[in-house]
Amino acid sequence: SQGSICIEEYSKKAVQRTIQNIETVVLPNFERRIEIYPIALGSRGTDPEFLQRLAVRTTRQAEAFTLVEDAVELVLAAERIAHKGNQSLVLLRNRVDAPKTEHSTVFVVDPHLTKARVVLAFLDEDVQPDDFDVVLTAPNGETYRRTNARYLGARDRDGKGGLVFERFFLDGVEKGQWRIDLKSRRATKLLPRFELLVEGRTNLTL
Repeated sequence: SQGSICIEEYSKKAVQRTIQNIETVVLPNFERRIEIYPIALGSRGTDPEFLQRLAVRTTRQAEAFTLVEDAVELVLAAERIAHKGNQSLVLLRNRVDAPKTEHSTVFVVDPHLTKARVVLAFLDEDVQPDDFDVVLTAPNGETYRRTNARYLGARDRDGKGGLVFERFFLDGVEKGQWRIDLKSRRATKLLPRFELLVEGRTNLTL
């Protein structure tokens, strides 16, 4: 309709004005004092050329701009930027496109690892934590859930919508075989589709 076309044109002009303002007003004042590492989640609705110019002007590195396609890649890209001085190792990564009401998998923590992190990135919309449980079981049988682990859940729609991803942080992680269990709270409701990433950290360097 004519109204939707007008709104779309207005939005495009507003975005262009914002880009111009950043490049002509904001950057000249800050480009020698701060570094900007832009990350774009998907190419739709983003301006990769502008984001790359932003990266180059503040870091002098074109590769400082990262384009990712899913939430797991977004987390990894952010971690690479916020480098903490130790090495990161992927212990497990898989994608579940046809989930059932339960899912179980294991990963092994080697002796040289000091921390681990479990990331669940959801591929469906309107995922609610009340629909299913996530349990991490340590080699000694101790269990970690959303309620007793160091945990972070991210929601869309300004924090009011469904889960985008969940993260469980395991500090001083116990060595050996761990198990991850997801189970629906209703026998007839399938788990959401998800990508699972388990990452370990070590102080060893190559």
